[in-house]
Amino acid sequence: MKIAVFGGTGRTGLHVVRLVLAAGYDVTVLARTPAKMTIQDRNLTVVAGDVTDITAVTQTITGADAVISAISPTLTGVQNIITAMQAAGVRRLIVTSGAGVKRDGDEPTLSSKIISGLIKTFSRQVYEESLAIADAVQNSGVAWTLVRAPRLVDKPATGNLYIGPLNKNMKTTLSREDFARFLVTAVQDDAWVGKSLVLSDR
Repeated sequence: MKIAVFGGTGRTGLHVVRLVLAAGYDVTVLARTPAKMTIQDRNLTVVAGDVTDITAVTQTITGADAVISAISPTLTGVQNIITAMQAAGVRRLIVTSGAGVKRDGDEPTLSSKIISGLIKTFSRQVYEESLAIADAVQNSGVAWTLVRAPRLVDKPATGNLYIGPLNKNMKTTLSREDFARFLVTAVQDDAWVGKSLVLSDR
């Protein structure tokens, strides 16, 4: 299996790339700055370019069986990924987002409402773009999963996760490594297709 990864040089993305390689898959990563890819492996290909460049995105996705996107919110980038997937006939898409992006079935708590309110006030453009990205993913026609996370922290994975809608059962943090592990395992788990999930520490 070959996985295309976007955001692979980021703090979460590096975990994703390492875990995909550990699973025995081939990986192609799109990187604005290839030197930031600190992992070296014969099954890893790094494409130099930006996610807003449809040519670079298409090159990254061509031949892939699935796509994992862990990029910062950019609607143009996600639209390019979807367009390239549709053209190449690639079906499986995993996209990350923040827990503040509300979806159907969520039951926001008072604290999550306060956090969302702060984001809307101080980062309205990011919030609105994140909502637009979620809508684009859900209307993409591919086998998508939207995985939302609260504050990501650099601590060892525990495997003890809350997985479900945004509600009182979730916590306010999540290990980056646990997040990455879920993204990689979800690639071949049809149970999560068409779902908008929140992950957090339990």
